[in-house]
Amino acid sequence: GQLSEKAALFMAIALFVGAVSSCFLLSWKLALVASAYAIMNLGYSLGLKRIAVLDVLIIAGGFLLRVAAGAFALPVVISPYLLVCTGLLAAMLGFGKRAHELRQALDAGRDPLATRPSLKGYSVSALRIVLITLALATLIAYALYSQDGRTVAAFGTKNLIFTLPFCIFGIFRF
Repeated sequence: GQLSEKAALFMAIALFVGAVSSCFLLSWKLALVASAYAIMNLGYSLGLKRIAVLDVLIIAGGFLLRVAAGAFALPVVISPYLLVCTGLLAAMLGFGKRAHELRQALDAGRDPLATRPSLKGYSVSALRIVLITLALATLIAYALYSQDGRTVAAFGTKNLIFTLPFCIFGIFRF
């Protein structure tokens, strides 16, 4: 509230142009990802956050864009497993947050819409199924990653599979 609406809009545009220009100095792909990230967040802020499922998919997409941005900034090759595991885990965390918010609102006898408008499109039972599915898919993706030929070659061992219990613990703790 310390800036006028006009000044805030000017600052946002100036910062966007400056950030994308800086990204372009490193890589045109990084600039493209940064632009997509900004546009996606603008859409989220302007109303897409009110649409069930899309709200969480946009958040998960943001994590994927940040992974891609890091790879393009360095530059390194993006592992398909990194993208899959990041996307699945980010979606699981997002849907888990929605499940928690919905459960809290219902337990307190509040209208879930007062907490978050997108909650009208969710049900506790559907979210439970989604969370279980995403948890299993994430664990399977990580197990496959740990045994992939490129992973074994990079780490010089097939023993990464023994880290799977830590992933299981972390996911089921969530």
